[in-house]
Amino acid sequence: MGELIDDVKAFTESFTSWLESMQDDLLLIKSALGRTSGGLGSRNVRVSEPRVLEGQHDSKVVENFL
Repeated sequence: MGELIDDVKAFTESFTSWLESMQDDLLLIKSALGRTSGGLGSRNVRVSEPRVLEGQHDSKVVENFL
């Protein structure tokens, strides 16, 4: 039983160390993304105007329009 407890403690310490390393990496990534020029919010996206259906309104014309 004591060996199992020692194994669990060793695993917990190893996992804690790995988790702290991942947190450091995440902070590094966040700071790098924060320094990018323009950021994500400054992108301009052009959206085309919708086409207008003119003329006949039978089902074939409407289907071809869509």
